[in-house]
Amino acid sequence: MALIERYVTVAGGGDGSSFANAWDFPTAVASYTAGMRINVVEDTYTLVATNLNVSATASGPIVWRGRNATDDGDGRPLLNMGVNTLNISGEYQQFMNFDITSSNSSYTLLLNGDGSLSYKCKVYNTGEGSGTYSGIVATDTSVVNCLISSTNTNLLGYSIISNNSFISGCKIITNSNGIKTTNASRTNNIINSVIIGNGINNGIYNVDMSTITCPMTCTNLTIYNFNNGIVFDQLQPIATALTTVIQNCLFHSCIETNPSFYDGYGIFSEFNTDNSLISTISLLNNSYYNCSNGLHNLGDNPDTGTIECTDDPFANISADDYSLNNSPNGGALLRGTIASPAYNWS
Repeated sequence: MALIERYVTVAGGGDGSSFANAWDFPTAVASYTAGMRINVVEDTYTLVATNLNVSATASGPIVWRGRNATDDGDGRPLLNMGVNTLNISGEYQQFMNFDITSSNSSYTLLLNGDGSLSYKCKVYNTGEGSGTYSGIVATDTSVVNCLISSTNTNLLGYSIISNNSFISGCKIITNSNGIKTTNASRTNNIINSVIIGNGINNGIYNVDMSTITCPMTCTNLTIYNFNNGIVFDQLQPIATALTTVIQNCLFHSCIETNPSFYDGYGIFSEFNTDNSLISTISLLNNSYYNCSNGLHNLGDNPDTGTIECTDDPFANISADDYSLNNSPNGGALLRGTIASPAYNWS
């Protein structure tokens, strides 16, 4: 199906048929339909709370695409939401090549239209306070090759809150928690080839799993500079739980900062009242470096193929260089390929 091309500039004033005769952003929001590709020229757009609520289909999606001024290559429009949010609630919308920023106490981007996609976007939440201040809340959607950042230092802050979503090729930088999965009924998350770093609490926090079946797959992740790498809270009894798989992941510098809390683990299960619960977590070929209290807190549950790096796995992490160290006890020779997202966020 050929997409109908429409165009957006800051000034707008036209019928959307070209950049010379473009819509402005509010007009595009009010006018777009299924089967359109909306090309947004690289510029700064200051927006109010915006809901993209038109639904499309898998065979005829809606595409929002950042473009350069000559319409012959990708651009990166900046959507400045202020204290507001961008809500993509319509189904099968693809949002590509945008920088999106806000200081909203809940989230910058709400991606909850079934089958929708955020691709090669940079999503920032710059707020500070007692809220979650998330970059993205994703439900039944995909987040691919994106940079997500939250500067909030509150312990309840998260860069991504995910329900039944696919997260791949992303870099997540936070001052608190990285990814949170919740006790919603749709909690089948696939997290692949993601770098999560520089937090003060947990890289991935799986909250209140006592009442739901919760399969989750974590592969090829690099999680560094957190109190714990991955935390599981109130796992399901084994009779009803589905296996969570953690494979080929690197847990780097999970450091205990407060002895009164349970932290300093690569992987930690918080409320295991029944030791059988830990058997719902399958560990395979994970690497650990500089974890204060050990590799994991999962009883006798084995991590098949475990490797402990005794040299820093990264070549130069302080310079944001995630290439793997080639020393005999570094990441490259021990593990091969760990978390190599495809998108260059610079």
